[in-house]
Amino acid sequence: DHIADMRAMSDNKELGKDRFTVWEYHGVLEKEDLIACGVDVDVDDYITEIAGVVWFCHNTVIKASINPLDSGEMPFSVFVWDKDDSSIFGLGIPRMIRSSQRVINASWRMVMDNSGLSTKPQIVMDDSIIEPADGKWGITAGKVWLLKDTAKSVNDAFGAFHIGNNSGDLMHVLGTARQLVDEESSVPQIAQGEAGAVPETARGREILINSSNTMLRRIVKNWDDYVTATFIRRMYDWNMQFSDK
Repeated sequence: DHIADMRAMSDNKELGKDRFTVWEYHGVLEKEDLIACGVDVDVDDYITEIAGVVWFCHNTVIKASINPLDSGEMPFSVFVWDKDDSSIFGLGIPRMIRSSQRVINASWRMVMDNSGLSTKPQIVMDDSIIEPADGKWGITAGKVWLLKDTAKSVNDAFGAFHIGNNSGDLMHVLGTARQLVDEESSVPQIAQGEAGAVPETARGREILINSSNTMLRRIVKNWDDYVTATFIRRMYDWNMQFSDK
């Protein structure tokens, strides 16, 4: 759909003409499916699932074969922020900090609600004692009120009740949640570009920056372990298996 939208925006309707979408699948296949595609497999082998490759277009198989590498590795690598035993795509920062993010959203919402309620007092009036000179019961600055019952005091007509402001305590909850985000994601604010409390000395600044980059260096090492090393290993296995040198 995205490609179709791009074609429509560029007014290039001929790009997909006389072209076919071909899919290349690498993964585990049932032995019966490989046999149905004409692949020569050992029918007497007790193994029922085999790593294979299938090319297909519009539900029609073009080519099928067993994984050419004896190692059985797939020809792709996946880089992840944090490994997940249940998925090859791992865990990202939004997934890791989702609980703390909910706390931040909820606490900030409570700060806004509490601030709005505590800004003005709740007013209680006795309309049998007073009445507004302009006929409107709303509270405004410099408003004139008429005392209807002179036997009563004005203090008996008005009562103001203030709702407590808990913004300080709620901001403490929000600040704690932000600290948890740094710990759960292992990406402190200084690594995100926030200056924070920067030491005055050059050496102190260097130590602080190196400390903040410790986790990022581990993530970079993950790229080497999950992508670079696996790719070079597959190239090595390929040459050892098929090259005459």
